[in-house]
Parts: sequence; structure tokens; C-alpha cells
Amino acid sequence: MAWNVKYNSDTKIIELTYSGLVSPIELKDALSAALSLSKQEGTSLFLADCTDMVGGHSITDLYFLIALYEESGLRGMKEALVLPALKSSVEQVKFYEVACRNRGFNVKIFSQIQDATAWLQG
Repeated sequence: MAWNVKYNSDTKIIELTYSGLVSPIELKDALSAALSLSKQEGTSLFLADCTDMVGGHSITDLYFLIALYEESGLRGMKEALVLPALKSSVEQVKFYEVACRNRGFNVKIFSQIQDATAWLQG
């Protein structure tokens, strides 16, 4: 599996971890799992660790994923993104951040997980 989702009870954050090639279907599956966990735990804080992600989806796939956020009622969410180590994947994550912010979602990129977690808790 190219993704994993879990709830961190210490930080009250839904943690998504992506690795390798992440297909458009896997992006949607990860979103569905994260939303379910978010409702179950009563939190709208998300940490997406993209450190080991190498691609597998397009800018268009990300655009449609963000459209699903609007349909899912995620307006109050806060998401921190940790940039991929692979430079060729960084541009997609940056696009995702800008596209989310343009649609009114509170999303921010970080280089380190510790900084991302601190921002989410701040």
C-alpha cells in the first residue's frame, strides 16, 4: 500500500504517510480513510508526510481531489504537508498547497515533521 493513515492520540492529529507511487485511486482511498478517522476522533487536523512519495498521480488528479474536499465539508480543516525528498515530486506538493489555499483551505508546507506538528497544534 502506498499510503497509511492513523490517529495520534497524543497530538490529536490524523497522520497520513505516503510512499512510492501513489495512484489517483489511492489518493481518494487515503482521503476516505482520513475523513472517516477524522469524524470518529472528532478532529480536523491532518499531517501528510510526503517524504517518501515519488509521484504516481498528476496535477489534474490533485485538482479533482481538492474538489472532493469541498464536497466533504472540510472547510474547517488544517493540513500540514511535509515535502518529498525527491525534488521532482516537490512541485506537485507545492501546487497542491496553492490550489488548496486558493479554495480557502488552511494548508501549509513544511520541510520537517516537527515544524508541521507544531504549526498544527499552534
